[in-house]
Amino acid sequence: MIETGALSQITELEGHPLVATRVGTVFRLSADQAMSLFRAWGGDAVLGGVGSASASEGSRVLSTHYRIERKRWIIESKKASFRKAHGRLFCEVCGLDHNCRYGEKFDERLFEVHHVTPLGELAKPSRTTHGDLTIVCRNCHALIHRSGDVEANLVELQEHFQGS
Repeated sequence: MIETGALSQITELEGHPLVATRVGTVFRLSADQAMSLFRAWGGDAVLGGVGSASASEGSRVLSTHYRIERKRWIIESKKASFRKAHGRLFCEVCGLDHNCRYGEKFDERLFEVHHVTPLGELAKPSRTTHGDLTIVCRNCHALIHRSGDVEANLVELQEHFQGS
């Protein structure tokens, strides 16, 4: 564990979402940022040239945290409804259609359903309808969640693909 105060003292992480917003669970780091974080953590890397770093992995750690409850059936219902309306699944952001390459069999795994209003921003549980959800490919979904401002990221991606 690294305390929040210690994170803010790592100059390589200045302004990074890990320190600035701490929203989300996956943050991209440059090699320098990762190494600084690793040193702050007290890591035991063998430092040197490329490929010579090592770390001890595989320990079993019990972790307790809150997670936001999701209903899988509403996701499946959205996909079924979308498939019925359009004949197939495709990304509503970039238009990517995996069906032409992978076939319908893999659609369920290649397309995800994004909550337009992130559940983490809700003050209390609320009802989710199909209108609150959008079908996205995995690439767009990763880019939408690349920082804490998912709504702005979605709009930016939509504008990018509308302009191309």
